[in-house]
Amino acid sequence: MKHSLLFCFLLAFAVLLSGCKNTPAHSVQLQENTLAIAADINIDTASAPEVANPKGAIDAIYANLESYIAKDLTYTQLKEVIGVMELRVDIVFARYSEAKGGLADVVIIKPQKNCEIEIREALYRYIDRRVSEFEFYNILNSYEIAQNAIIFEQGEYVVMLMLEDNEAAQSIINQYMPF
Repeated sequence: MKHSLLFCFLLAFAVLLSGCKNTPAHSVQLQENTLAIAADINIDTASAPEVANPKGAIDAIYANLESYIAKDLTYTQLKEVIGVMELRVDIVFARYSEAKGGLADVVIIKPQKNCEIEIREALYRYIDRRVSEFEFYNILNSYEIAQNAIIFEQGEYVVMLMLEDNEAAQSIINQYMPF
């Protein structure tokens, strides 16, 4: 009887331990959760280059753009502003500007699996809308800025930069979001 109980206890313990192994997907999720928590409490994670920090990248980009009026984009605004359904997105960090303050839009999206092309297409349509918006209302060089917007992939993220100096912003992206 004692041996049967001991065997059951050891079997249950072995089953519990087998569920604790750290799979690669689990490690990635832990890194993302840690980054999200660090961002929420304003810990600078830029010194940890193995972890992408899109929030830190956007904050650093806009730290150099003090005169621009930009709004944070929320998940619920994705469809309305960018044209992307929130179900297609894992993570989004974005700011977009109002016309009266000049054009300075940055969008960083981690798409759901197999949605990368759809996200890129939506971002190109967004650029086309911004170009049209500023074609006859070219305040602070906004028309040219919209025409020179760039879209690229950075690791698992799709990034759109619509700024006066896209190269400087891309350098910041590279610093905060390694390949």
